[in-house]
Amino acid sequence: MSTPLEKEIMADIKALLERQGWMTVQLAQSRAAWKPLVGAPDLISFRSNHTLLIEVKRARGIMREKQIEWANKVSEHLGNNLHYIVARSKNDVANVILDMEIHMSKERRV
Repeated sequence: MSTPLEKEIMADIKALLERQGWMTVQLAQSRAAWKPLVGAPDLISFRSNHTLLIEVKRARGIMREKQIEWANKVSEHLGNNLHYIVARSKNDVANVILDMEIHMSKERRV
């Protein structure tokens, strides 16, 4: 069986997120037209006060230099409500969402 293409992985992730009530935006493939978006993640998803920034890669895909730079710049802003994910399957995203829900559940009990 061949490794899924990024666009197939991205479609699986978008479907998962939308089923769970996330508003998901796919950034244009030609981000070079607007310099600040060069290296930006493929998907941005919003639900309640949470945001997921998702870079989609194939199983053996590696991030380009501009993607690493963008991830490093945004990393100082990450926290309980903002997450940057390098996803190689929809399971990577599902695991982050599960972790977020566990964290939110613990906060509600306190």
